[in-house]
Amino acid sequence: MLPVSNCKTVINGQVKSRSIMRSVVDEKGSITLHHRSILLLLLRRYGHAVQQDGKRPHSLQGLTLIEVLIVMVILGILGAIASPSFLSQTTRARESEAKVNVGAMLKAQQVHYLEYSSFATNLEDLSLGISSETKHYKYRTHLSSNHEDANNNDIAELATAIALPQTNVRGYMGKAWLDAFHGAATIKTVLCEGGLNESYFMDGKTYCK
Repeated sequence: MLPVSNCKTVINGQVKSRSIMRSVVDEKGSITLHHRSILLLLLRRYGHAVQQDGKRPHSLQGLTLIEVLIVMVILGILGAIASPSFLSQTTRARESEAKVNVGAMLKAQQVHYLEYSSFATNLEDLSLGISSETKHYKYRTHLSSNHEDANNNDIAELATAIALPQTNVRGYMGKAWLDAFHGAATIKTVLCEGGLNESYFMDGKTYCK
């Protein structure tokens, strides 16, 4: 059997522990009973991830409670910053539907007047294919009277196009009328944006507030 190397030196270093393991193996490849206890001590001390000084090895350590709380606070702050911007963009996308549709209704009223010398009295007469009601708006068009323009001229007949809010979105309203006060008669239009859930906000005017 090969001689056993210095155990004290071996225990102080993991690398040398392999040499003592080789030294306790006899020439036939078997381990003597006398040295089996030494091998067990070395395995327990160096071969397993056991707690040392009351702490886990660094490779097995996870996040502490404070670290988890810090991560949660950071995520909460980022969410608070991003949410208003996201909600604003979503609302604007919904409102763009109404703005486009009311604008199309006003242009269709211009065409209708040029063809029939009168404005359409309902949405179906404009032949736009716009639904009268969607998830966020109801659409209406009708004839109006007793309006005045920005120069306080009385307008006898005009058409109103409106998007009535059904959710927490801005209202849109527009007017189309025949302007015969400045030379040749022309059909003018105006499109105005109201506040949240606001309807019929132009108050007999042909201009935005």
